[in-house]
Amino acid sequence: MNALRKELQLTQRQLSMLIGVSQPLLALYERELRQLPAEASHKLSELQLLLQQASLHKKELRIPPQKAVRDKVDTLLKKHQRRANHTALRLGRELEQLQDRYNKLLQRLTVIQTLMQKTERATHPEGLLENMEMEALNEMAHCCPEKQALIQYRISLSNAWQQLAREAHTVFRKSDL
Repeated sequence: MNALRKELQLTQRQLSMLIGVSQPLLALYERELRQLPAEASHKLSELQLLLQQASLHKKELRIPPQKAVRDKVDTLLKKHQRRANHTALRLGRELEQLQDRYNKLLQRLTVIQTLMQKTERATHPEGLLENMEMEALNEMAHCCPEKQALIQYRISLSNAWQQLAREAHTVFRKSDL
């Protein structure tokens, strides 16, 4: 069996999966310390027969034409470029919205805090300005500079992904694959 496995260039794990046993059992069998179950032994015989037939008939494997493989790789690399570009654009729009929202909330907070300093508490219903200040601060937490920096980082990653796909595509187009 060891010779068959090496002839087929299979690992113990791969052969064990083909004949339906665990890799440790296959290892024991190869060292002649255990017997294979009947079904596994039958599958192993079938593999040996297939190997002999393949050697006799020298069947050509159906290998996809080189152009088909090149086209698939080309398509895949272009797809990665488009996806990375789309992600970067989407994140850019999201970042702009967060920045705009944050700036508007900052203006609102500035007005509220200015009113709190200039006016007497009796002129406004109790806690109105304080509540408005807390609401603005809570909303600002959802679009704070830290979150904006995280999105900028994700944009950088998408741009790098796009650049890598573009470079890989360029190298691939120049190669002789």
